Amino acid sequence: MAKLRPYVFPIVMASMMSLIMSGIVTFRNLGPTPDFLITWLSAWVFAGPIAVTGVLLTRPLVQRISDVICDRFLAA
Repeated sequence: MAKLRPYVFPIVMASMMSLIMSGIVTFRNLGPTPDFLITWLSAWVFAGPIAVTGVLLTRPLVQRISDVICDRFLAA
């Protein structure tokens, strides 16, 4: 199961971030309506898989960029 670890973190992170962001955007667009919760969850069901796919596809590039930032600019 250790070989799945590099994929589990990004999937959980993307899921949580898309949940939070879809909630914020839904609230911003609709306000506190009676249908807020169902609309938010519907938006998340749509956005979640897109976010996870995006994170998994860009993970290698983001890792390289992060390494460069840490090695060149944040090294003590």
